[in-house]
Amino acid sequence: MYKLIGLVFCIFMGITAISLGAGAAYPPINNVAQPVVCSGGQLSAQQSITTPLPDRTYIQAEYVCVDSTGNIEPLNKFWIALVSGTFYGIILFGVFWGIIAIKKGKS
Repeated sequence: MYKLIGLVFCIFMGITAISLGAGAAYPPINNVAQPVVCSGGQLSAQQSITTPLPDRTYIQAEYVCVDSTGNIEPLNKFWIALVSGTFYGIILFGVFWGIIAIKKGKS
C-alpha cells in the first residue's frame, strides 16, 4: 500500500514540480513527450517571460508541433505535462525506492 501511495505522489510531483515547474523555466525538459504528443513531427517550445509588476515575474512555455510539411499545430501544455510528468514521476519513484533500499541495507 505504501508503494502505491509513493507512486501516486511521485507521479503528482513529476507532473507539477518537474514538468510544469521546471518545464516553464527550461522547456526542453518536456521533449520526452514528443513521441506521444507530436508523433511524426518536431516538438518546439517558445518561452515567454513577462514582468507585469515590479515584484512579479511570470514564465510561460507554449508548445507547438511542426510536421514535415511545415504545418504548425499548437499543443495543450497539460497533455504534455501529463505525459512527461508521468515519465519523470516513475523515475523519481525508482530513485526514492533505491535510496530506501540502500538505507535499509546499511542498517
